[in-house]
Amino acid sequence: MHDQVIPLVLCAACGQAEQGNTNVMNSPPTTAATKAASGETEGGARSEAGACSYVTDAEVGEAIGKSVSRHEESSGQCTYYTDDPVVFVTLNVDTENAESSWQGVTSGNSLAGAETNKVEGIGEEAFFGARDILYVRDGEIFMSLEAGFDTETRERARKLAPMILSKLK
Repeated sequence: MHDQVIPLVLCAACGQAEQGNTNVMNSPPTTAATKAASGETEGGARSEAGACSYVTDAEVGEAIGKSVSRHEESSGQCTYYTDDPVVFVTLNVDTENAESSWQGVTSGNSLAGAETNKVEGIGEEAFFGARDILYVRDGEIFMSLEAGFDTETRERARKLAPMILSKLK
């Protein structure tokens, strides 16, 4: 019985029970991101924009100091790859339910016992959570940003976040 309660608690905490997503360590795909990935706009029309349309390969490469060799869109997120397997950028953005996404991530990290490290100067609220993922809320924008798995991960995320936020406003 108790084994079944934990996933439901985590799922309810992240506010994503209706989507069936119990992985609170990554922000879930949002309606806006899913529509963007499929090329759909607000009115249901198709467009060329996708999840990777927020920033270009060149902009990410310049910010992280490594050339981006390719990017992939999947489930409303964009991953930018370099020639170094531990240096990449995965971006999730929610501009429809930013407050819910923020509450879900903060609650999920708390329930999972993940350490959070507050970051000043990026958005209204920001922190590094599990796996050094940077979570940012700025008005109606929620963003999660994973910038690799090496000693420079947090520095890359700190450089990228303000640039991406400026493009989303």
